[in-house]
Amino acid sequence: MTSKFSAHGKSEISVTGRIMTIQSRGPWNIEYFTVLHNNIIIAIKDNDLKEFAVLLIPYGEAIGVYGALEYHVNFLRQGNVNAIAINLANCDTPQSTESLCLIAYEAAGFEHEFFYEDEPALAWLKKQFD
Repeated sequence: MTSKFSAHGKSEISVTGRIMTIQSRGPWNIEYFTVLHNNIIIAIKDNDLKEFAVLLIPYGEAIGVYGALEYHVNFLRQGNVNAIAINLANCDTPQSTESLCLIAYEAAGFEHEFFYEDEPALAWLKKQFD
């Protein structure tokens, strides 16, 4: 997808074992999700991930612009994510972000849970592989 707009939002991806951590600063537009999706695909290939879980750590105004959510959900449906934990501790818009994530992850059919610390989020993710 090409666009005349630049990506709004930034992300950093790391992988430890079968858990992909995505630190993401919003707000997010479709161009941001295009870059994110490409980076996720690279991380999956680089780490040979067949089945994995995601720890999402949103920062700032972690909200999406109109149309971005549907675009992201369509990408998520194609993946092999086992579960997603969302740590809202650093998010300036936790209620809006939680609502957005609920819509997206329920539409994509993913197990998901919300947290305010990494350790319980990681523990929950690890249990999803049992």
